[in-house]
Amino acid sequence: MVRAFLRTAMASLALTLASCGSELPTIKEARSVAAEWALVNQQATAGNANRVYVEEMRSSTSEQLTSLKDKLSDPDSREANALDALLALPPDASPDTIGKQVDRLDRIEKRLEVS
Repeated sequence: MVRAFLRTAMASLALTLASCGSELPTIKEARSVAAEWALVNQQATAGNANRVYVEEMRSSTSEQLTSLKDKLSDPDSREANALDALLALPPDASPDTIGKQVDRLDRIEKRLEVS
């Protein structure tokens, strides 16, 4: 009985650790994509970017973030919620608004690196 409990506990722990580690690359990539989006919008606001380029980058950002969210193991996790918050933003969201979500992803990333 004790051995069965220990096996179950060890299996559960292994799954938890595996899921934490597997989310890290996804969150790192999402943070990078979102930071690039903020830079594109900053340049667009300043009038320093071609309209076609900006539209393509915004479209690509949305596709990439959606794809990254689909890679997450738990659609209700804090990682998924952070990506949902980014995906809910309008394409022309202010760089500061996007930056707040980038900071949120950065905090999640740091927690995953420690786990």
